[in-house]
Amino acid sequence: MIDFEIMNTALKIVWIKRQCQNSDSSWKTLIEHFFREHGGLSFLLNCKYDVKLLNLNNVPPFYHAILKYWQENTPIILEDNTHKQNEIIWNNKNILIDKHMIYLKQWHRTGIMYINDLLDENFNLLSLDKFQRIFQLHVPFTAYYGLISAIPPSWRRTIKRTEIPTENDNASQEPPLSRISPPVLSMQQL
Repeated sequence: MIDFEIMNTALKIVWIKRQCQNSDSSWKTLIEHFFREHGGLSFLLNCKYDVKLLNLNNVPPFYHAILKYWQENTPIILEDNTHKQNEIIWNNKNILIDKHMIYLKQWHRTGIMYINDLLDENFNLLSLDKFQRIFQLHVPFTAYYGLISAIPPSWRRTIKRTEIPTENDNASQEPPLSRISPPVLSMQQL
């Protein structure tokens, strides 16, 4: 007897993984277009988003359902990050400004993705001046300090007590999406 729920789960996971592979397939263009204001679907699926906080007004119901499904079925995978400095800033349900998740395309394009990108070698948050020099971004102090204050205070305290990571810690960290495989179906379930 086929367990349709398990089969549906497996098909959705395979679809999501295929979507996020680094190929230039033309069928992905439209999907990425719908999620461009969040960095694209491939990026968004690696974030700790909350589908209720995303602006999905112009997104087809199927993609909305995929995001909701992904959020409901991957919390353990995305929660295994023990070092808060390795948290992705963008589309993070824990980093909110005016009860909205944040995605700043220009900042993301300059290489700002993790909280670690906002820290100096001693785990102190960068001053606005140093931030602007490093990333060649000229932003109002309200934008920068607004983002800093959106990081939960408990995370900032945890970061202060963290050991110094090895060089390129974020670069070597495998995105959570690539560690997921579809459920294995037994012959009885097929």
